[in-house]
Amino acid sequence: MMEKRGAITFYNGDCMDIMKGLKDNYYDLAIVDPPYGADDAMNIKSTKSPTNSGIKANHYAKRTLFEQFENVEPPKEYWEQLYRVSKEQIIWGFNFMKNCHQTGGVLVWNKKGTAFGEAEVALCTMFKSVRIYELQWNGFLKHAGAEDVKRWHPTTKPRRLYEYCLLKLAPKDRPARILDTHGGSMSIARAVYDVNRMDGYGLALDVIELNKSYFDKGVKDFDEHTKNKTILF
Repeated sequence: MMEKRGAITFYNGDCMDIMKGLKDNYYDLAIVDPPYGADDAMNIKSTKSPTNSGIKANHYAKRTLFEQFENVEPPKEYWEQLYRVSKEQIIWGFNFMKNCHQTGGVLVWNKKGTAFGEAEVALCTMFKSVRIYELQWNGFLKHAGAEDVKRWHPTTKPRRLYEYCLLKLAPKDRPARILDTHGGSMSIARAVYDVNRMDGYGLALDVIELNKSYFDKGVKDFDEHTKNKTILF
């Protein structure tokens, strides 16, 4: 299934199947946030947990109740396809990955967190140094303008984080093609839309999400964002 919104194309499907049909170096940059396959990387509780475990629902904060997904690191074949179809990569959570055999610099996102890490890191193949970006995103404590966001995806990353990646790290000498293989909450789509409204940017994004429920919610949020010109998070 595919939904197209201008230069942004949403795919509901398996990223492996889609990447296998693409040419080498089709994308200028891949910005990906796959499942880490590590329990200490996230705090996911299924919406079915209270009834299944016998624990009363009021013992769970509503913000931690999400539709569960399979928290398994992508196989070796995923990385082979990703490196084949994209020239450069930004890979969130690479420190948890066993099969992510790549080198580069590191982007540190200081989210001022606590229980599940003070920061998150991404491998960036286009430079060798360490860069730091600060943006609060710790439970109900979020950056200005995002305090009342209702999250429906367990590993949501803020739109402003993706904007930083696009403005600072995406190619600027030509219209760039961007790939996100695990769209999740589709924050990157809203970021691409907002960056393209700036002078001199003409990014094209393909964002893939396997879960139909997440896909539908992500496209809906994108449509609301572009219609109302509001910052969701």
